[in-house]
Amino acid sequence: MPIYYCPLCQAPLKRHCRKDDPQAFFWSCTAYRTGCSFCCDDFQASPFLKTCPECGKILRRKISKKTGRPYVACFNKAEHASQEVLFFHDDGTPSLSGVGSLPKAKAIYTCPECHSSLRYLRIRNGRNAGKTIFLCANAQGHQSGKARFFDDQEGEPLL
Repeated sequence: MPIYYCPLCQAPLKRHCRKDDPQAFFWSCTAYRTGCSFCCDDFQASPFLKTCPECGKILRRKISKKTGRPYVACFNKAEHASQEVLFFHDDGTPSLSGVGSLPKAKAIYTCPECHSSLRYLRIRNGRNAGKTIFLCANAQGHQSGKARFFDDQEGEPLL
């Protein structure tokens, strides 16, 4: 088995078995007692050592509780320009919802019914995956009691 080194302090990494699930493993830095806190989940018997291009922290590879599929993300929201979790492909490149891929809205828009601000986002799953829309999540402010979606036309909502 190859030797892997900690991306934070360059000390060797050690593979451990999880106490709650003997079939699951994780990697930790052997310099843990001297202050290094690097730890990552085990995928395909090797640690995931890619870094976020925006904040420089190590990306985390996790399994979705909802779908059971693996995904890669950087959860360091405070140091991202968008103040959001950034998602990546397995090779560490930004996904559709990642760094700089979402075009900016031309202005700040409000919902015509409840006057809350609209969020500009890209749909990730389903038949409309990749499509950009505007969302008013203030369900209590609408007569229907549901969130409202507005189609996007080059950065402006179709109200």
